[in-house]
Amino acid sequence: MTDDSPLDTLADDRLDGAAEIALFVYGKTDKRAIKRTYRAIAIGVIPARRVGGRLLASKAKIRAAYDLQTSPLPVELAPPKPPEPAPARPAPKRKPKAPTHRHRRVQS
Repeated sequence: MTDDSPLDTLADDRLDGAAEIALFVYGKTDKRAIKRTYRAIAIGVIPARRVGGRLLASKAKIRAAYDLQTSPLPVELAPPKPPEPAPARPAPKRKPKAPTHRHRRVQS
């Protein structure tokens, strides 16, 4: 069965364990690929879930997530441009303080 053909059973679509998911996504099962797989699952890049103590994922859901992440957004779904910053307001002018006269000793 090739990857381009439709899946006949759920077992053909299922990936069981981090090693199988790493092999499907990254093409290898070395320690680094497995670590990347756990990290990508933790941040939500790879859709997978834990059932008991095992990681389970679907090939179709991983492909759909990849297509969603790599396809350009339509204009109406693109994030809006940030607003222009407001021009800086000049600092308010303060009135000069009137001199305070303390009691002066009058010299005689």
